Amino acid sequence: MMIRDFSVILNSTGNNSLLNNVLYGIARNTIIPQEILLIAEDRSYPKDLDQWNLPIKLVKLDGKKNISNCRKLNHGARLASTEHLVFMDEFSVPSKMFFENLANQYVHTVGIIQPTFRYLRHKITYPWHEDHLEANSEYLDRESIINELTIEPDYGKFISSCFYIPKLQYSVLNGFDETYFCSFFGSMDFAQKVNTAQCPFYRSEAKIYHQNQSMDNPVKNLEQIVYNFQHFYDKWGYWPSTGELNQLAESDLIEWNPEAQEAITIKPKPV
Repeated sequence: MMIRDFSVILNSTGNNSLLNNVLYGIARNTIIPQEILLIAEDRSYPKDLDQWNLPIKLVKLDGKKNISNCRKLNHGARLASTEHLVFMDEFSVPSKMFFENLANQYVHTVGIIQPTFRYLRHKITYPWHEDHLEANSEYLDRESIINELTIEPDYGKFISSCFYIPKLQYSVLNGFDETYFCSFFGSMDFAQKVNTAQCPFYRSEAKIYHQNQSMDNPVKNLEQIVYNFQHFYDKWGYWPSTGELNQLAESDLIEWNPEAQEAITIKPKPV
């Protein structure tokens, strides 16, 4: 098995079932990274990592809980010892040729490379066969099908679940904004930052199988959601994902007028 000079920064939230599928995918790749920086909070340290025979460096964030994913990714990037970074989360299962395809492409480009995602319909448990993943997954739409490295003009297609970036470029961009409470907003913010810097954005046929995940009820974290929207607007001058804001307004949870350019107000709960 060949080792190449790139670092994988893998964000763990403590779901060992999902994480083991990702590590199994990495272990069966045709090439493996020089290091895997596994970022974990003290409440969610992964178990039985020795079974994988991989260059895993467990980064324990001792005494810290509920750390934002953006902060974890930035921390991992600072610790990386190579000049090539591949960010992954525990939902991103790499195909067997994933790293080889990516490594052959990043040596000829300067910028961000986004893999192709196929979304799994059902839960998987290792050991699995890739044919099974292929048969039980699908592209988001026809535009998601990529056959070769392609420049992507729409930075809104950026997904932070898995991507490649040179470490120098990541440093120039100053990484992710750590003040967001949610990686979705951190991802949109980073995409806007990349666009503003005119950093080349590519999409690759290198394939990721994306595991299912449950979404939190936004009402449960309403104050954080409102902060995320407001911070993004104050920073970039436009509202992202206006459909969700409209839903919150129609549900009588917030006061928001997209034309008035005023701050979002959370409505008091009925007595």
